[in-house]
Amino acid sequence: MDRRIKMNVAAFSAPSMATAFKAFGKWLGQRVGDHKAAICINRYSVFFTEIERRWKEFPDYKALLEHFGARRLRSVLLPMKWLEFVGHITQDAVSRQENSEARRISAALQTFPLNSLECSILRGFSDTLHGRLAEGKTTTRSIRLALRPAVGLLLKARKLNAMPPDQKALNTFLGQRAAISGFVRHLREIHSVPITLPRTNRAKLQRKLTDMLEREMLAILRGDTEDNYRLHRWVALGLTYFHGVPRKVCKVALKEGKLERHEDGSHTLTWEKQDYWIPAIAKSQLLN
Repeated sequence: MDRRIKMNVAAFSAPSMATAFKAFGKWLGQRVGDHKAAICINRYSVFFTEIERRWKEFPDYKALLEHFGARRLRSVLLPMKWLEFVGHITQDAVSRQENSEARRISAALQTFPLNSLECSILRGFSDTLHGRLAEGKTTTRSIRLALRPAVGLLLKARKLNAMPPDQKALNTFLGQRAAISGFVRHLREIHSVPITLPRTNRAKLQRKLTDMLEREMLAILRGDTEDNYRLHRWVALGLTYFHGVPRKVCKVALKEGKLERHEDGSHTLTWEKQDYWIPAIAKSQLLN
């Protein structure tokens, strides 16, 4: 291990960086064992030499993130842990997530050739979204989520030789309705495309949701255990099935509400001054 460290130290021109790498090598050996450290020390030396070449010394976390990106920093997890351990950096989970989202957005914008109409439309939509970001009306994650179906619709339209995407392309696009709505509005307002989201068959969607809930609830009824996890799943599904509470709200209701069990095995969840009765698992009307 010492020999490997000495060989890598020779690559540094700054004595301070060579000293830092020696300290890291010693820490790494203590952390993972000398044998494993000797195997990976050469790979980590590349990270240190790039830092020296660019900054001559260790920069702050934000600079590392902007240069290397969150994905590459994850590949040098142990050197990052050492830098934090000795106080050179303080990692920031929020900045790391923002960087990841920004790079995904950049990748999405590179889907089409730079001089293509698809690229022009997509970048125009991106510029609109980033304008909303500057105004504090959206987030980087929301931009990434909005661009994904936009790319999908543009790809579908390209196959149909319809650019900008027309109504036929939209009607055959299988992406999420809510996610694509912003891009459809952009096409209509910026590119003057006569395009609207197809009407949804609400009765059909409701029947589909009900069938799915019944399948999940019947699966619980067939179980043998009476543990809390099974009960909480039952109550959460029951809130939607019996009372129409949106599924994304059910977890919050269970967490913040008060669940009371009755003698017949049924339960009442009290949340936001409302009482929601859920039948007993063994006596559910689903079995009737």
